[in-house]
Amino acid sequence: GEDAGAARAAIGYRLLAAKHPATRVWAVTLAQNAPEATRRLAQHARGEENPAVLGRIARALRTSAGKDPEITSLLIELSRHAHRAVRREAAASLASSWAFGEPSSLARVEEIVRDTGEELSVRKSTCKALGRRGEASSLELLEKMTSAPPPEPDLYPACFAGLMAMWARPATHAAPSERAYEATMERLERKPRSERLPPWDTLSSLKWVATPKLQEIAPWVDRARVERA
Repeated sequence: GEDAGAARAAIGYRLLAAKHPATRVWAVTLAQNAPEATRRLAQHARGEENPAVLGRIARALRTSAGKDPEITSLLIELSRHAHRAVRREAAASLASSWAFGEPSSLARVEEIVRDTGEELSVRKSTCKALGRRGEASSLELLEKMTSAPPPEPDLYPACFAGLMAMWARPATHAAPSERAYEATMERLERKPRSERLPPWDTLSSLKWVATPKLQEIAPWVDRARVERA
């Protein structure tokens, strides 16, 4: 109940001062759903040095990404942290659908995808998340990263997954992208094929083509064409 939640949050706030990082990570989990947690966790992050704690805070702030300028600014700052795990969690929050429509978070996410100096694992997870966010303006970047030949072959599967997420995914966007669908099909129909093209491991998302919900809101999806591809 409400009283129990408040009690958990109060314990969490106290434990944020604990010496051991693992205890502080647990403290974030206890506190994150409280009404004032966003402000308190953001304030703590300013003085926190442990990467595990910072990464957990970045994840806890995800639902406020794009809604609160202070939180968006903090997440952008954390996306430049020296530790990869912190950058990855911050980028995931910036790329989440919670931040839909917020320009500075989107600009930073696209910057991460383009940044050849960033670690590949961070860029991969960010490119996938970019598609799930569903911003129409991101299509140009996703199309570029999945063009033929791929500008960065190691990044191609993740960005292809992002491209498909613009129209075919379990939690379907209110407005799936027809342009992303056409781009996906054009890439699937390319010949000749190889072990890497198309990225076979990413094609499981195509099973959502058969769902009634997608057929209802995206009548332009040609199921027979997808099956032929």
